Amino acid sequence: MISTQSNYLQGLTELDLTANRLSSLDSRISHLSNLKKLSFRQNLIHDAAIEPISRWDELSGLEELVLRDNKMTKIPDVSIFKKLLIFDVSFNEITSLHGLSKVSNTLKELYVSKNEVPKIEEIEHFYNLQILELGSNRLRVMENLQTLTDLQELWLGRNRFEDCIALEELYLSHNGIAKMEGLSTLVNLRVLDVSSNKLTSVDDIQNLTRLEDLWLNDNQLESLEGVAEAVTGSRESLTTIYLENNPCAKSSNYSATLRQNFPNIQQIDSDVFF
Repeated sequence: MISTQSNYLQGLTELDLTANRLSSLDSRISHLSNLKKLSFRQNLIHDAAIEPISRWDELSGLEELVLRDNKMTKIPDVSIFKKLLIFDVSFNEITSLHGLSKVSNTLKELYVSKNEVPKIEEIEHFYNLQILELGSNRLRVMENLQTLTDLQELWLGRNRFEDCIALEELYLSHNGIAKMEGLSTLVNLRVLDVSSNKLTSVDDIQNLTRLEDLWLNDNQLESLEGVAEAVTGSRESLTTIYLENNPCAKSSNYSATLRQNFPNIQQIDSDVFF
């Protein structure tokens, strides 16, 4: 029970209603005018249930809104929150990014992972965005990212990208990836980071003849020979490889084997060769 008569609640700056099986919003929350952080994570909120939030004028100073793990199929109207910094709608059933154009350009972190989004759109105005999480969607093309000049982290794991021939750097660490796929057409790739995933083998990069930096550390790779075979296309171009914290890195001839397979290697993990 939320009573907005209490001075304590009137001064509340954070409200976390995680895992309460909520299917509707309590209108009394709309009067907590000092709220900065509001979380409805892991509930049963659907599109119609979240709609009233667009009229909660007294919460216009909200900075963090978490709607993660609910039942929404579209981006809700949160245009009323003019100071929003963090917006999380991951783990829903959202089929389009339509509606993001109304989200405040003050946003610094946007999380839309584990939905059904097929296209990156309506994000061009997020000049202050530092973190963009779009993993586990239905994306095929990386696009409309050029205006995100402050972006520090871009998470796109568990999508199937195509037609990215001009791409030179790809960072997919910490995404729970169990298999490398959809990379063979990225023929201009120079840097590939798939560290800290769940890989047991290296796949689909035999055609990458320009690869210079390859980050495979913190996975479950057993065979150095398997790694060398998978990277034969960039045998001459590869200058840096990270394999630490894999079973294969415990081999007694670990460094020597890599230097033999990659004649122009300059760095193996933290060891630099001159």
